[in-house]
Amino acid sequence: MVIEPKAEDYKMRESDSDESKFGEFTVNPDTQGLDWEALKDKIFVPDLTALNGKPLSEVVKYLVDNFSDKYKIPGIEFWKFMIENPDKVPADASGVNLKDGNYYFNFGSLVRDSDGRWYVPYANGDGSEWNRNANWLSYSWNSHCRVVLLEI
Repeated sequence: MVIEPKAEDYKMRESDSDESKFGEFTVNPDTQGLDWEALKDKIFVPDLTALNGKPLSEVVKYLVDNFSDKYKIPGIEFWKFMIENPDKVPADASGVNLKDGNYYFNFGSLVRDSDGRWYVPYANGDGSEWNRNANWLSYSWNSHCRVVLLEI
């Protein structure tokens, strides 16, 4: 399903659970078909430590309310690029090391896990490879969480 983050109701999705819909996902139309390697200097990772302890659904609402005018919110397309191209993911993009072991969330997409709940995809890199995963929308944001935004 194609849906802009501004139009998404993340709080409603937090309680939406349907095991029969396993595998559904959303994508942000603003970030489809981009050349991620060419945009590596446009990556911005905001400081969201003030949101520690808040559920992901509140974090993404904060992102949409405060950053969506200047930045795009990548989803599973950037997640896929990170996993498939670990050597092309910037170790130092605009002063940010994306291979620092932190969890880089891609709020431009939601994915349904086998339990039927909506999850936010993230990847964490240790320098040589990336691990992919996702956390449910009620998961608490903490000190190892980051978000990737794109200035375009």
